[in-house]
Amino acid sequence: MSAKEIVNNFFQSDLAKDNKIMNFFHENCELSWNSSKGFTKLDFQGIDDMLKGVQKSYLSFKFRVSHLLQDNNTITVRYTIYATTI
Repeated sequence: MSAKEIVNNFFQSDLAKDNKIMNFFHENCELSWNSSKGFTKLDFQGIDDMLKGVQKSYLSFKFRVSHLLQDNNTITVRYTIYATTI
């Protein structure tokens, strides 16, 4: 499976319901993204903590991907989140 396919599969999941979501992440990974709140960078434990918080706070947390691009070893995703709170 290519890196782009793995990223695509991740963004097709429901973060609030998928108990095996951390299987998408390598223990040495770093997640970097820019949002309206600024730049964020998390390691494996930070990602796990964040996703556990999502599962405690939401009934559903899904993505609608509008762009999924690959440039060499970099995957870029643009998406909208649709979520239902508890």
